Amino acid sequence: VDGGVGRELARAALADEAAPVRAAGARAMGRLGGTEAGALLRSALQDEESSVRRAAVEAVGESGAMDRVTELEPLVRHPDGALAVAAVRALSRLGRVGERVLREASGHPDAEVVKAVLSAGAVSREGVSLAVSLLEHPHWDVRAAAARVLGDSGGPECLGPTQRALEAESDVLARQALSDAVERLARR
Repeated sequence: VDGGVGRELARAALADEAAPVRAAGARAMGRLGGTEAGALLRSALQDEESSVRRAAVEAVGESGAMDRVTELEPLVRHPDGALAVAAVRALSRLGRVGERVLREASGHPDAEVVKAVLSAGAVSREGVSLAVSLLEHPHWDVRAAAARVLGDSGGPECLGPTQRALEAESDVLARQALSDAVERLARR
């Protein structure tokens, strides 16, 4: 379907009474993009059905709807971890993962959100600092993700904290990630 007809179909789907249809409308808007994508996704970002909200958040990132960034930022703290992960990833696609978003999302109780924010901030100075602070996170997979970020993006100043985390680590997979990070950091 061409862009104009597709937008009209997506607009109608976004107003449908069935949640799966509204979610499909949001996904279609994400693929179609365009200047009005953000305006059309506005109501879907407030939808009472979480699957529709998640689809709308992903569509904002895919369509490049910068006019919806202020609505995405608070969602990184949302209790629904899947919605918070989608918000972090959408903000990352839009290039809008700043220090405040990193800090707020890193405190989320869902480890998947914390790993998403580590990935989103991996190449920034703030993201590397965040990774150092998360080397003592209670979840082994977050510690491993933090180690991978440091191995990829950390500077020589990250070697000491990473070595100390390796010495204290009891999980086999996290130890391997930390060991790899120490080895890579030692070469810098």
